[in-house]
Amino acid sequence: MSDESKQDFSEMLEAAKEAAKKDGVNVCYMKNANMPTGTCAVLINSSERSLVANLAAANTFSVDHLATPEARAIIDAAGIYYVTGFFLTVSVDSILTLAKDACENNKIFSMNLSKSSSRDFQPAGDSVEPAHRRRKPGRGAGRWRLEHRGLRG
Repeated sequence: MSDESKQDFSEMLEAAKEAAKKDGVNVCYMKNANMPTGTCAVLINSSERSLVANLAAANTFSVDHLATPEARAIIDAAGIYYVTGFFLTVSVDSILTLAKDACENNKIFSMNLSKSSSRDFQPAGDSVEPAHRRRKPGRGAGRWRLEHRGLRG
């Protein structure tokens, strides 16, 4: 799940959505009429690859989307949840909602932490928090704190 715009590259994204469905992948985008659809450039050299993304509308993803009937049906039917690292900077509440659901329903929850922005998050006791929270005051206003307490079944 992600967020898309109703403008720019949204037609291409809809075509990709249909192709994904043909391959058995459930796609459920949250629409955002006020932001352009994100784009991604992929550079491939031999067996190496690099991605550069403009998240655009994906940066506006909201946990409220997970409560929509279409999204809820996909969540209920899933046995494995995979969350990409960018959600740490976009919607921690969405991560926690899926993690809690996975714990309560004996499902697999996995998360990719290789995104470059995830390097700004470091373990801190029972939580993962931005590294700059432990810096001296005035050096950044951390606003995300991912608590895993209370998620164990």
